Amino acid sequence: RRVFPTGLTVCIDLITQIFLHQHHFVLAAHGGAPQYRQGTADAGGGAAVVAAVALFGAGSLGFQTEGILGGGDVTGAPKGLVIVLGQLVFADDEKDLFVTEDGLGNAVAGAIDVERDGGPRETITAATLMARHVPRPELRTFDASEPDYRRLRPVVPAKKLSAPVSSPFFRYRQTFVQYVQGPGEYPVRLKLRMLGGTAPQARVKVLTPGADICEFTMNEAVKDYVIKADADRSNVYIFEVSVRHGGLAAFESSWPGSGALASRGINILCGRNLEFYFSHPGGVRGVQAKVSPAGGEPAAARLIDPSGVCVAEQPYRDAGSVLKSPANAAAGLWKVVFPNVKDDCAFTLGGGAVPIVSFAADAVLSYD
Repeated sequence: RRVFPTGLTVCIDLITQIFLHQHHFVLAAHGGAPQYRQGTADAGGGAAVVAAVALFGAGSLGFQTEGILGGGDVTGAPKGLVIVLGQLVFADDEKDLFVTEDGLGNAVAGAIDVERDGGPRETITAATLMARHVPRPELRTFDASEPDYRRLRPVVPAKKLSAPVSSPFFRYRQTFVQYVQGPGEYPVRLKLRMLGGTAPQARVKVLTPGADICEFTMNEAVKDYVIKADADRSNVYIFEVSVRHGGLAAFESSWPGSGALASRGINILCGRNLEFYFSHPGGVRGVQAKVSPAGGEPAAARLIDPSGVCVAEQPYRDAGSVLKSPANAAAGLWKVVFPNVKDDCAFTLGGGAVPIVSFAADAVLSYD
């Protein structure tokens, strides 16, 4: 975690990302300098490369475009920020530049040699990265919205599930949701898993739509929390969990109507045959699921309709995509399945779907 004078704070461990700010970027592709230092970087495109940093010895270089912090395409002198192996480097640090300045309109592209996990050495240029990471504007304009908490109801109106349902462990910050069916006490469980032997530590905020309940620090791997519901509060309780040091958090419940908020992105770390269930009330907006693997860390995903048919699929790769259902998609219980996630992968649910994913079919939330 490093704080810079500009006020930008970056907390990242394993994901390699590039952050661009409007008017702080220039593209100088190998063999094609921009005119008078003017270039464009489309959101999510391979043009989002201005610098490469030292790899601190043998290892691997991951790459992920992250989009632009500001609207529109960007132009200007190379002042981008690049994160490799957890280190943030300013692009105008010339000893590490992928693109150096050599007079007005004459930016010069360089190259670096990358050895991936002891394998053969590969020469990487700006043109190489451009070819691998083409512009994907649909990833930036993804149709996602917050749930209407007032309308949420469990699909299965049982008093209690036959067995507890636990989420996978999600990375960084995650929001979990629990529906309660009336006044009473509802025990739920929060779980932490840390990487690299770090002691568990997370900040947890409990609230209902429009009202804060409490906030506390969690320093144990498992914490049981009892929701004390009364008639004066909403039936929906929200748990915002922020794990420090790149750790992971999971949520376990024995009550119907639990899940994780997927409109802001869910951060998966590794896994096979992961299933996320959600409801779709029908309508012209259909279902959309954005899959965003980290660079060099491929993932495969499938969008499954209520009849069990796969309507969209991403093959096992490290490029992102948006899985879309046909227009006027059927109402009912849908799911996104991840057959294989190598490492870090973000997943966002949008379109007309209820943007809360559950971890068992009988725990799903829908609209009344």
